[in-house]
Amino acid sequence: MAVTSPDNHARHCRSSYWRLSLGLLWLSSLLTLPQISSAEQQPAAGEMLWNCVSVDDGQEWECSVNEEREKPAQQPQAESLPAIDDNSQPATSKTNTESAGENGNAATATTTATTTATTTATTTATTSAESDTSGLIEDEDYGTTTGPLTMEPSEAPAKRQPSNRGWQPQTSFSRNQSQFECQADGDNWDCSGNPQPIQPDTSDKNYLAAYPDAYPETVAISKQDSEKETRPGAQKEWDCRPTDDAQGWDCQPIATKAAPQSPQLASLPANPYPFAHLDWYAFSDGPDPATHCPGQYIEPQPRFTQKELAQGEKPLFVKANQTRTREGSVTHLEGNVHLQKGNQQLRSQVAQLYHDDERAEFQGSVLYREPGTLLLGDSAIFDQARGETRVENAEFVMHERHARGSADYVLQYENGDTYITQGSYTRCEPGYDGWSINGSEILLDQEEGVGTAKHATLKIGGLPVLYLPVISFPIDDRRKSGFLIPSISISEDNGLDITAPYYFNLAPHYDLTLAPRYVEKRGLMLESEFRYLHEVGQFDISMAALPSDDLENDNDRWVLGIKHSGQPAAGWRSSIDFTRVSDNDYFDDLDTSLNISQETHLDQYGSLAYSGNNWNAGVRVHAYQTITTADAPYQKLPEFYFNGRQELADDQLDLSYSADIVRFDRDITGFTGINRITGNRAHLDATLATEYSWPWAYVRPKLRLTHTTYQLDNEPSGTDNNPSRNLPLFSIDSGIYLDRGTEIGGKAYTHTLEPRLFYLYVPEEDQTDLPDFDSSELTFSYSQLFRDNRFSGKDRIGDTNQITLGVTTRLLEDNGQELLHASFGQIFYLQDREVRLSSSDPILTDSTSDFAAEAVWRMSDHMRLTLDGQWDNHNLSNTKRNLKFSYRSDLDHQFNISYRFTRDDLEQTDLSFIWPVNAQWSVLARWLNDIENSESLDKILGLEYENCCWKIRTVYREWIDDDATDRENSGVFLQFTMKGLGGFGTKAAGDTGPQANNFLEDITGFKSRENIE
Repeated sequence: MAVTSPDNHARHCRSSYWRLSLGLLWLSSLLTLPQISSAEQQPAAGEMLWNCVSVDDGQEWECSVNEEREKPAQQPQAESLPAIDDNSQPATSKTNTESAGENGNAATATTTATTTATTTATTTATTSAESDTSGLIEDEDYGTTTGPLTMEPSEAPAKRQPSNRGWQPQTSFSRNQSQFECQADGDNWDCSGNPQPIQPDTSDKNYLAAYPDAYPETVAISKQDSEKETRPGAQKEWDCRPTDDAQGWDCQPIATKAAPQSPQLASLPANPYPFAHLDWYAFSDGPDPATHCPGQYIEPQPRFTQKELAQGEKPLFVKANQTRTREGSVTHLEGNVHLQKGNQQLRSQVAQLYHDDERAEFQGSVLYREPGTLLLGDSAIFDQARGETRVENAEFVMHERHARGSADYVLQYENGDTYITQGSYTRCEPGYDGWSINGSEILLDQEEGVGTAKHATLKIGGLPVLYLPVISFPIDDRRKSGFLIPSISISEDNGLDITAPYYFNLAPHYDLTLAPRYVEKRGLMLESEFRYLHEVGQFDISMAALPSDDLENDNDRWVLGIKHSGQPAAGWRSSIDFTRVSDNDYFDDLDTSLNISQETHLDQYGSLAYSGNNWNAGVRVHAYQTITTADAPYQKLPEFYFNGRQELADDQLDLSYSADIVRFDRDITGFTGINRITGNRAHLDATLATEYSWPWAYVRPKLRLTHTTYQLDNEPSGTDNNPSRNLPLFSIDSGIYLDRGTEIGGKAYTHTLEPRLFYLYVPEEDQTDLPDFDSSELTFSYSQLFRDNRFSGKDRIGDTNQITLGVTTRLLEDNGQELLHASFGQIFYLQDREVRLSSSDPILTDSTSDFAAEAVWRMSDHMRLTLDGQWDNHNLSNTKRNLKFSYRSDLDHQFNISYRFTRDDLEQTDLSFIWPVNAQWSVLARWLNDIENSESLDKILGLEYENCCWKIRTVYREWIDDDATDRENSGVFLQFTMKGLGGFGTKAAGDTGPQANNFLEDITGFKSRENIE
């Protein structure tokens, strides 16, 4: 069985936790010995070494020097190169006599290596200061260096294919040693038996002490500090590097902060960084409220790179405290062994380089680094002939993914494939395994982009909860067929609800997802989604079917959704949005994870349009399925439209025009009178406008001409079946801009005053014979004061002769940001308004409109107050008001309260907030209260705990559902999320769109918060 995800934009990719759970294994593909990271600076040349072997039963010595490579003639240049160790002094060359230690052993030997595939393997020690430039390597980061040590095969090894190696790699350690080693002591030989090699203590995991220069020198120990604080014992004041011309030093001060005060450190354990060897540093003042983690991963910055060289051409540098070369074929390195290549490095305590076998072995606190990756182990083997690298008893960290894991061993092949045995992966902080993914054997095939795992187990709190004998998963963005993450939920109405989707990658341009679903109390059903991508556009067809619902008298339940958007040809656009369900209660009872709308009026829409230069035309159909008790709206079957615009009189006049013809239809069963009317409507509209503007004022006159005609069916007797209307609309919009400087609270602002005058004339014409297909009267507000029609749609155009006066004032900061704006206005009518939606509505005779106002005050960067209102023009009583205060400092600190009032109709308050109790516990709530009817429409109270690797939320809710038989509902909901894997939880039976997240999205800011993990 397989687990997979489709392409980048598919939701399957987001839901497949198998991909995430084993994505960590990708880091292992970066582990090859020649790729060593974070080396500090270039090593100096190595010391001379001799090889001696006893002959004639130990009575004589046979000694020889390794192949000599002489130093460059320009000795000062070689001496100026610093050693690898950033904390050591620049290395200097030694004479042949100085190279011998007091006991005949080399004190320190540094060897520089470059890997090629042209010569046989040799080990060479530098012994002379005479000129020889044959081994020089030019690199802008290193300067001129020597290359005396090579580990090169006589010919490039054959590339190993995954299919040839199987699951069990064969790699072993060898411990062959020569009998004696000798060093030159002047004119004599100092020879002794081969000393016992260092026996590394694999129980000692103190990598930080062993390799302090491989870890960051500064870490942030307090989450409240934006700057980095100095890690204890690692303070520095200056950072100095050689200049580009190598003639001097470039020194910069290091930004540090004083050590935390003793009260802060008093609460820390004796070792405040017990997992510093994994680059994990704990915060001294508790978990971070933003990440909910008690610490963070901090990796050291790479010291240098070789930008001009390809990876295979970068030189390999080797350094150790002691080196011994035996018989010209084996080099033994002891004490702080350090290999580096570009920004990659490998560290250990003991290493053996087998030149004939083209193999290197490392033991004792093995550390491997490259940017974004840390790998630790007890031992490692690099086998160049076999094209394999193996790290034993490994721990790894992926910094950017905030992930870590472990394995018995990691085996990396030359072709990029990776084999891992007994591996685990988690995003939890070190020392805590809230959840983990474990596999006994894992193989990552880079060529195919597929990973395969045997005996995969998901563990939560150390307990196995899910097991699969074999799974496959993608390790790149290529789509793969296989199972997606299953969905499990429990509800009162449905019981146990399990969905197991399977993804079919049928072709590069189309795919299919089938999701068998078991609903305990209803039966078996099937959901499917088919996607097709073509040069004309994309199609998405979603279907679900539940034959014979056990709770609905064996009725068949189904849903169909079709979405399309495309460009059939140049200039053309097409679109489809079609949804239909078997019954009004489908979404309430069954919900769906398909990509379809769940609104009360389901769209059944399609359009085809063409755009030319300054014009466009098209045809569209728009029908609805209403799944509530409300009347179904008219459907447009079809609508043809044309719009255009043109500049006239040297761009002094703007001409815009439009035309549309629509067929309005609907099921008239149950309707009476004018509500039974259906028919066609043609509407023509042309507008001529110009503008006169100055820096301090503007005037915009506009003339609009309209013509509307109908062909009606089912009209009441005595009604004209071909009514028409011709109306002109004339308006002048003008305004003045005044500003002055002012000071409030000692801060300078720009204060503006912007009076506005708007005149509108529309002659009266009797429109009582016209049907009402798509018109309604707009809600009165400040913005409505300056519209040229008080109705929406095209069936009604309001007659008027009016003047609107309005004024806006603003406070602007120096950067132009608005601190406050407030607007106030009123309409003065010069004649009565006779056009209404219905002939039974009374004529409007008021000489003035109500007063309308709106204001927005940005109280601070986090707080905002908005309001709008309406006051009676006779007694100034408040007839409508909306007030909202919002606070948002970040996604976890949000508070919103609003109040809505409409006289004789509505009075409600809506309070919601998301607020942390501390860095890991948060409370979220909503209370929608109907003051007019003295009842709570919705009450939500939730408690949430979140740490680095998981989040759990429990929510209690009471709500009123007007469309349900039982209006009052209540429930307790539980949601559990494993970061990087996904989650599961209970659903709310009876809720519209019954997933728990749906009603939580009514809490302002919740959706944006959930989208950021």
